[in-house]
Amino acid sequence: MKRRYLWTAVLGISLFFFTGCSGRAPVSEEQETEVQEKETEELFQEEEEDPLLGTADLQVWLGSDFRTLDPAKTLYNTEKTVLRHLYETLLVRGDEGETEPGQAESYEVSSDGLTVTFHLRDDLKWSDGSALTSQNFIDAWNRLANPQTASPYAEDLLGNVSGFAQMQSGEGESLALSAPDEQTLVIELVSPDFSFPENCTLTALSPIPEDEAETGSEWMLSPETAVGNGPMVLSEYVPGDHLTLVKNPYYWHESQVSLTSITFLLNGSEEENLARYENGELDLFKGGVNWTEAADWREYHKRPAALASPSEEEGMNDTDMVYAPLSATYYFLLNLDKEPLKDQRVRQALSMVLDRRYIADVVMEGSVEPAWSFVGPGISDAKEGSSFLETGEETYVPSEAAWNQETALAQAADLLLQAGYPGGEGIPEVEILTNDEGYHLDLAEYLIETWSALGIHASIREVNWSYFIPHRGAGAYWASRAVWMMDTDDPLSLLWQFTSQSPDNDGRYANEEFDRLMTEAKSAQDRETYYQLLHEGEQLLLEDAAAVPVAFYREGWRQHPGLMGVIHYSDGTWQFKAAYYPF
Repeated sequence: MKRRYLWTAVLGISLFFFTGCSGRAPVSEEQETEVQEKETEELFQEEEEDPLLGTADLQVWLGSDFRTLDPAKTLYNTEKTVLRHLYETLLVRGDEGETEPGQAESYEVSSDGLTVTFHLRDDLKWSDGSALTSQNFIDAWNRLANPQTASPYAEDLLGNVSGFAQMQSGEGESLALSAPDEQTLVIELVSPDFSFPENCTLTALSPIPEDEAETGSEWMLSPETAVGNGPMVLSEYVPGDHLTLVKNPYYWHESQVSLTSITFLLNGSEEENLARYENGELDLFKGGVNWTEAADWREYHKRPAALASPSEEEGMNDTDMVYAPLSATYYFLLNLDKEPLKDQRVRQALSMVLDRRYIADVVMEGSVEPAWSFVGPGISDAKEGSSFLETGEETYVPSEAAWNQETALAQAADLLLQAGYPGGEGIPEVEILTNDEGYHLDLAEYLIETWSALGIHASIREVNWSYFIPHRGAGAYWASRAVWMMDTDDPLSLLWQFTSQSPDNDGRYANEEFDRLMTEAKSAQDRETYYQLLHEGEQLLLEDAAAVPVAFYREGWRQHPGLMGVIHYSDGTWQFKAAYYPF
């Protein structure tokens, strides 16, 4: 995995570095064609349409970060949220984060796992009324893969499509994509990939209009030229102020879109927009919650990857504060090129002494949940409705209840002694690389204090964001904070970065057994084997202390108590097309 995305944090506290673009295994348990057809038919069975219960014209503030609406280049969650409304991918995420039909009404995977065929719906149209065909997806994906586009998603999403490597080396001009007819899209893969179908829910794989496939223009930022295929269409964009979308009359499921318009405010500070919300000028505001009064966070581990506001039948919200998990893990990388950190026992000592509950509740003021593993809430396991985190807690991951500070310090001291560093003697000063926003400095200071109890001296190297990523990528650190957010419901999205072949492996971790587990998972033939291999890989990372997991992020926002149908995904994006105020 090669790409870095930015995310504006809860309560506006900072910008975090994260990436992750793999997807969950396809629905089919076996690769046999007849099994796939049966399960795909069940997955894509149309639900009976219900009459709309209301409509909505919304004003929301999700943060002011905004740069582009080019599907190939968006970085911020506000941008990706807008794209979920302007464009629709082959598959989409449902109100519980599950994969559902989008522009494609069905798909199948060949018996050898090397060919994926999508079947588009009848009579799809762009927002200008022109026909949308499978060729629009081919044009968009070839543009995404073109090195001149410089997309941060290309390798993650299309690297396993035949022809990608040749395009990168200049020896080819297109991916192995074909359109036998206007409603069929055929993709040839280099190797079987459980991730591929669900990756097609990501906004970067949106189609784009034919006229724009070869241009570098910002067509998508002007109402005159912004043509999309999603439930909404661009009506007005004033840079640095607001962006307004209105209902797209040519959307295939237009009758079920209750949202008539939505304005994303792009100006003002968090404090100013909180005041707007409290004055009734906003329907939804990201931030402004009281974490100390949040419900028991452990319950959120059991919730699905997406969170929808209550239906009318369930009653109005009794509070305007809403909380939901994010598939984002905060951890510290340890530079394994540094001599003391090459020793597994030293790394284990540095990790085991951290009081993660104290970090979550005090240092980070209740805005996170302690992380004893890498893969957090909102990510499924093999069985329908299961949680990778909960399965891991039952089988693999150390229990928070079993941790004791006095015992941890004693065990860590013994590990340092075994490694030849009694009382930390001989370990050079550990420099902690961090940037200067939010809780990062507070947490670095906590590490200094905690590690000093082992006789290990540490210091902080504080840099601004523009220098932080280059320093970490170059290995100019001993320990460095990191955040990884998963775009799709797949643990491999996070775990793959620790493989020796991953360009995102900033910690320089190299373990042949871990590489084997991850490689075998990618080519697994059934879901149980896939997730079993991923659990074993995560456990190996924890045993090796390849990095130090610290916390799982969550998100909170203020929402008008009468507003229904808002969907928040664990990747930090939103879907408002079904939002409504009851008639």
